[in-house]
Amino acid sequence: MRTVLPGEVHRTVDPNASADALLNAWAAAALEALGGDGMTARIGIAVPSPFDHAAGVSWMTHKFAALHGVNVRGGLQDCWTGTVLDGVPLAFGNDADLFTLGEWWGGAARRTGRVIGVTLGTGLGSGFVAGGQVLTSGPDVPPDGELWNVPYGGGIAEDFASG
Repeated sequence: MRTVLPGEVHRTVDPNASADALLNAWAAAALEALGGDGMTARIGIAVPSPFDHAAGVSWMTHKFAALHGVNVRGGLQDCWTGTVLDGVPLAFGNDADLFTLGEWWGGAARRTGRVIGVTLGTGLGSGFVAGGQVLTSGPDVPPDGELWNVPYGGGIAEDFASG
């Protein structure tokens, strides 16, 4: 069962902060959002690339550089030791993929056939969803479901679309 929690939690985080400061801020935000009833079955976190989603390790160097090579899963779980989130399974996914999946499940693209989501920021992100599943290959899907490195204008799309 998927549940969308009411309300929002906002934290301002310095992307140049230490790994401990980043992990503590994110852990506190999750506790504020999820920690009230002790009924959280699992937690999913959307993160930008490069990130090893299966291992929970960040390989980012352009933002949150202090987390480069850090086991973010382990760090967050350590922060939650002794709280209602202690032992709750934690999974990671690509931010653009999960944004698009969220729009398919309950947003502007709710339960439509196929959806593409595009995110712009320090990079060009993309997510492809069909039938509630993230696509990384197939008809009309670029390799790995990524648009950032698609050839465009003598370079790649990201060179022209983000900054």
